[in-house]
Amino acid sequence: MSQLEFLNYYQVQSTRNIAKSALRSFNEYLTSNNMTEDQFITNLKSQEQKDQGRAIRKLYDFLQTKMVLSSCNKYKNYILSYLADQNITINQHFLNMAFQGVQSPLLENAKTPTIKQIREIIKMINPIDAKLFFMVQFVSTMRQNEARLLQTSDIDFDAEPTLIHLQAKNTKTRRERVTFLTSDVSKSLLEYIRINNIEGQIFNHSAQSYNNHFNRAVRKLGLDEKFSETNRNKLSIHRLRAAGSQILTDRIDHDFADVLMGHTNGLKTYSVGNEERLSELYLKAEPGLKLNII
Repeated sequence: MSQLEFLNYYQVQSTRNIAKSALRSFNEYLTSNNMTEDQFITNLKSQEQKDQGRAIRKLYDFLQTKMVLSSCNKYKNYILSYLADQNITINQHFLNMAFQGVQSPLLENAKTPTIKQIREIIKMINPIDAKLFFMVQFVSTMRQNEARLLQTSDIDFDAEPTLIHLQAKNTKTRRERVTFLTSDVSKSLLEYIRINNIEGQIFNHSAQSYNNHFNRAVRKLGLDEKFSETNRNKLSIHRLRAAGSQILTDRIDHDFADVLMGHTNGLKTYSVGNEERLSELYLKAEPGLKLNII
């Protein structure tokens, strides 16, 4: 079975992306050892079970030089699944023996900002488009890239609340959905679009540019606590979305928050196509999301 055929097993885009990254790391390992995949598989099939376990440990040690332990474990499991499809099943006992002494990943919690902290962060940022980018992401619970790809034609400013139609091609899950803006953020965004005569994509800077603005503000406010393994901020841009989701959960319920975020769990309770019902519920939650900054 080829790597492409293996990836075709995964229909959910997010899962497929992780499997694809795992195989890419596997290929990097092979390249670093001047070995083809066929050579690796042939050697593995000819080895004793104990040595097979050691071979996987050697691959794992390579992964540890590239990523954190939690990602190593995830990638290792995808690679083992791929090898199983090549008729190579690694004996769990000898695999456990080979992995003795491997550290468990540190389980540290990300930091979800309060609405007061979100206001402080956004006030600390100067460029108006960056302020609006973070405001939109928070009140709509969109992913960062979904917000970056947002088009003027995706937004119905005449609806109440302002409605955003996320195109399937621009979502992580490749599934279209709707979400909303609070009245204060909608007013500020519409004014920005009109003043700058924007048609098409609204936020045109790179993800790195927005990350830099956010991280700089977080640092100035002393909110830049780091993860031990990666030295990345525990309070990242992604946590804006989590903060919005938490408020939607508190004010309505978890399934409603899931639907707006693009998670499938909430679809058991709410239909993405029932915009009227979703609008009514968002209006109930709106007071908890209002920023009133610009």
